[in-house]
Amino acid sequence: MIFLTIGTQFNFDRLIRIVDKWAKENPSLEIFAQIGHSEYQPINFGYKDFLSPEEFDNKFAEADLIISHAGTGTIMKALLMEKPIVVFPRDAKAGEHRNDHQLATVKSFKKMFNLEIACTEEQLMSKMDRSRNIKPGKKIKNWADKELINRINQFISR
Repeated sequence: MIFLTIGTQFNFDRLIRIVDKWAKENPSLEIFAQIGHSEYQPINFGYKDFLSPEEFDNKFAEADLIISHAGTGTIMKALLMEKPIVVFPRDAKAGEHRNDHQLATVKSFKKMFNLEIACTEEQLMSKMDRSRNIKPGKKIKNWADKELINRINQFISR
């Protein structure tokens, strides 16, 4: 199952439309989405506007692939759970966010964790076509390194 999540703050109609188009061409693959405040409602896969935290965790755990906006929480969850993820950052020029911080975020995460990134419809469709071959990014631990904690404590105590 592919789980699409676009976050809860803004709509992301462009991403939902791309996945819906792909789903129409690939009806044998199950897709479910949390679409938030989006105006576009998919025709070719199941969705809910918002999932409870428990529902979200269940969908995330069931998924063979996560497709997501470049929200750090979703990326970190995928890395913690060793889930393959394709990250599709919002584009400020298209009015999808206030600025292009999501693009900067994915560039940093790609370097550190070897994530799959798509910035265009063609790139996303291509990655979805080979979804069975996408590997999880570099696993992270669910606790911070002691050196990082010490540095943060030193900074706070100044």
